[in-house]
Amino acid sequence: MKKLIIAFTVAALLISISGATVAAAPPADNPGKGPPDLTKVVFVHYPKGLWAKGGIPGPPDKPPKPDDNGGGKLWYKYSGIHWADPTATYLYNPVNEPSDCLSAIQAGFNTWENVDGVDFDFIYSNTTSIGISSLSDVADGYNVVGWADLEAYGFSNAIAVTMVWYNTQTNLIVEIDMAFSNNPEYTWHVNTTGEDWTAGNTTAYDVDVQNIATHEAGHWLMLLDMYNKPANEQTMYGRSAEFDLQKRSLESGDIAGVLEIYPAE
Repeated sequence: MKKLIIAFTVAALLISISGATVAAAPPADNPGKGPPDLTKVVFVHYPKGLWAKGGIPGPPDKPPKPDDNGGGKLWYKYSGIHWADPTATYLYNPVNEPSDCLSAIQAGFNTWENVDGVDFDFIYSNTTSIGISSLSDVADGYNVVGWADLEAYGFSNAIAVTMVWYNTQTNLIVEIDMAFSNNPEYTWHVNTTGEDWTAGNTTAYDVDVQNIATHEAGHWLMLLDMYNKPANEQTMYGRSAEFDLQKRSLESGDIAGVLEIYPAE
């Protein structure tokens, strides 16, 4: 029997937390006016379907939208928030990683920048001991990817979270942090298609690192989660099944979305 989780398993919930400010003195030439508030947007990724087991299902997918003539446009959602430059540099904190996961995480990021016609670069900088500050509701200026006990931060049963800080006046991103769950209910794999997922494991929910990293990297571009069928074929579909490898590659909506946001000139 798989380990039971007593909760609704909805997929990738989007939470917007407004009004989180970074304190600073007003500029000398503009007394009484400090910097604009930063807003934190949190994307929470949950398991798909009935893995709340104990008979508590997740919510059903929404009905299909009208056909978009094959262009893929209906199968992505973009928030309008973006990077000032088509570049995002990130650090990796390996503390508590289940195995050597960096290459799989890098592959997830690279999937997006390798789309023909896209002008965006994810740049891996280095490993770091810097923590994931956004979990404590702090923007420290570093984009950090790492592992954490998400239960301890109120994200019960979450597979991963991506936390975005942006300037509400300009819609420009100032920081993104991403955390994978290191809780024992998940067993993480850096695997290839055809690998025996369950070898040596009979109690935890099996999750592929690259699969989740690719989806979460889409949130770094501020693509939102999708729930309408056939959006469940897209990488930005907001749920991940056990043994899922489908999100390693991009589909029509994912590609259309990143091409809209960061087209090459």
